[in-house]
Amino acid sequence: MPVRMCPVCRTEAVTALSQKVTVIAKIEGLEQKAGGVAAYRCEQGHVFFVRFSNLENFLKSITE
Repeated sequence: MPVRMCPVCRTEAVTALSQKVTVIAKIEGLEQKAGGVAAYRCEQGHVFFVRFSNLENFLKSITE
């Protein structure tokens, strides 16, 4: 699924790192797990995650 732009620096040179990633975050002793995300990296080295459901909704909106 395409991601067109880095949300940090707005560069359009974005590459998928993996097709399926599980993210685990610990905040003040509370562990949260999120699955179904894709990881991307831009040419400036920023790494960011996008939920598959958000990508699917975006693709539906631009093809309707």
